[in-house]
Amino acid sequence: MPPKSFFKALEDLESLLDSPCESSTSLCIENFTKVVNVEISVMMTKLGYEEFDCSLSTIHRLIAARTKAKDQFPESLFEGLDLRGFSISLARILTHSFQSFTSSGWYCEVADTFGAMGVSFEAQAPPAQRETAPRPFQAPRTNYNKLHAQPLPVKTYPLPPLIPHNPLSLIHIAFTYLFQLLVPPTSHPATPLRGYFSLETRSVHVIDHVTARILWEQGFFGKGSLSRSEPAWLEREKSRQGRRAGSTSEDVTRMRREERKQFKTERARKEREVIEEKLAQESRVAATGMEGAKEITTEINGHVPMPAVGLASSVSPVPPKEDERNAFPPSDMGTDADAYEPSMKVPVIPAEVAPNAILNQEHLQLTLEEAFFLAYGLGVLDIQEPSSPETMSTSKLFSVCRSNSYFPPKPPEQLSPDDPFLLSYVVYHHFRSLGWVVRPGIKFAVDHLLYNRGPVFTHAEFAVVVLPSYTHAYWSSTPELQSRGERKAKKSWWWLHCVNRVQAQVRKSLVLVYVEVPPPEEMGSTLEDLSEVADIGRFLKKYQVRELALKRWTPNRMRG
Repeated sequence: MPPKSFFKALEDLESLLDSPCESSTSLCIENFTKVVNVEISVMMTKLGYEEFDCSLSTIHRLIAARTKAKDQFPESLFEGLDLRGFSISLARILTHSFQSFTSSGWYCEVADTFGAMGVSFEAQAPPAQRETAPRPFQAPRTNYNKLHAQPLPVKTYPLPPLIPHNPLSLIHIAFTYLFQLLVPPTSHPATPLRGYFSLETRSVHVIDHVTARILWEQGFFGKGSLSRSEPAWLEREKSRQGRRAGSTSEDVTRMRREERKQFKTERARKEREVIEEKLAQESRVAATGMEGAKEITTEINGHVPMPAVGLASSVSPVPPKEDERNAFPPSDMGTDADAYEPSMKVPVIPAEVAPNAILNQEHLQLTLEEAFFLAYGLGVLDIQEPSSPETMSTSKLFSVCRSNSYFPPKPPEQLSPDDPFLLSYVVYHHFRSLGWVVRPGIKFAVDHLLYNRGPVFTHAEFAVVVLPSYTHAYWSSTPELQSRGERKAKKSWWWLHCVNRVQAQVRKSLVLVYVEVPPPEEMGSTLEDLSEVADIGRFLKKYQVRELALKRWTPNRMRG
């Protein structure tokens, strides 16, 4: 509310107007002028707009008293009143109560009163109530936290937390445990997931699009056959035909790479112009020096000397033609084959002309490690045989994956404990059980990439290289076995430096994972008979994993 001195001056002026007294007229009007000039600014700075906002009746009384005083007393008594400052202060206050002020019906009265006194008055709507231009339509962003909330295509039902200071939590835990014991909930999908083994690609194809979305959204398994990672060919095709708003992740990557190419092309053009300008300046300086030397020689010898071959003829630049500069457009330059897009624009097909549906020609492609982990580790995927519609058993799938890890595939009787699939799957299962999202790492010359949550959230933190380790005495018992182990486990230093340098350039930590290969005797069979494995869990427990993290040492960055 306004200060008491403000009300006191206003009441004195109103009482003076009701019963004029010549002795106190000058004093009362002087006090009123002082209060209006000083106290209004104090209220504006210290009390704020909100407290004065509800005093519209008080302001009305102030305006009415000023108007009545102007009719009864001479104007000379109000010479010290800062009407303009009072008008600005009042307009600012009323701006914050614009709706109640304009709806009160006396806006015109206040404006006419200030207008009669020669002062303009105008209150505006606050910024929050002013009309703004409508924003263009933007496609809603994908909520990846909600889309990938489930880390694996299985459901878990944990018990409620135990609260020590709340005894009722024990009853809640007991009730939940007994209920799940009597009526066990299912953790697997209601519809069985199905895949097809492909001998040509040595992978498992998931043709059902619903199953493909489940496997990608719940664990980031597989890749699209027509995409770089996520199966998004159908969305890209809809965007190309103008039937879908927004863009896919591959479109964003392509545009970012295109911008990077254009930036590099523009930078190279500017650098070339700077070099050409510098060469032109040197040519002009050399030409000027040659002309001066030619004049001096003519004056001394009295004849015209032979034209000398100097710096000007050797460094004079030949500016490139315009068509030569544009011979390689920005879209054709670069080394990334997957980022190339033709410069021809595809016309947008109207919605009424476009076909009713687009046939999705993409399927999900699973690696052998991913397929076996889903079939054996989680038990959510049924894989059919390549030649019959029957579902392969886990033991047969294990043998088929081991055979097809070689090229050409080996027969089952020639399999060994150090098969490439065995070593790779042991590492894959190890990191999956620790909560990492494991993806193929062929793009960065490694075996696996480890993501904390998934490719859509962050980049991979670690790059894994799988190496066999033959430390058991069996592998050094004979010269043949010893040379066989050294041939498979030995790597050169230049290979290690190359791989480590690549990971340093993409800001990933290199992890060498050594898999201890057990001898055939510990598996209950010989080296020639490892095709059929009855107990896969007992078979995989024989393998041990050792991790070794490497970091590239740069002298100018890692000094002591």
